[in-house]
Amino acid sequence: MSLLAVAHSDSPLALVCQTVGLFLRHRWARQREGPAQEPLLGVWLDPSPLDTVSALSLGGDGSCHGEPRIRESCGLEGAWYVCWLAADPGPQGEIETLTGLLDLLLERGGPGGDRSGQAFAPCFGSATPAPEIGTLLGRLAVQFPDTLTGAITQDPDDGCLTPQPDLGIIRPS
Repeated sequence: MSLLAVAHSDSPLALVCQTVGLFLRHRWARQREGPAQEPLLGVWLDPSPLDTVSALSLGGDGSCHGEPRIRESCGLEGAWYVCWLAADPGPQGEIETLTGLLDLLLERGGPGGDRSGQAFAPCFGSATPAPEIGTLLGRLAVQFPDTLTGAITQDPDDGCLTPQPDLGIIRPS
């Protein structure tokens, strides 16, 4: 299963990475003999994170029709949540995976379709070269203008999340 972090949009990305990273390291340390660690696909920043998690848990649009998109979630109410996705959308850091995830998140929108204050930081494996991440960010920026807020890398051994400020977002021309 893959993970998605949903956090309040007022929270700085670095703080979200630190908090969620500590949670994942603690959880993974307790399950060392268990299955492989789940990859984080990204961080969704939202003015109403609980509403987003609730809607995705109920079937995507909050109507209780359709399949739940989140199998389980855990976090600090109103601040951040780590969500285990019900279906695995694909490998961490691949364009098809990130496009599908963003389509799902943007489909929900906010009240009346309002998307203000929402942003996404895709997560890549720590071994992914910076030029490759930059290329993928550029492709995503064309498809989802004004949605990306930065990039994150994840250490597969301990779950540590690191914001990548040097990879700034490429705006489509």
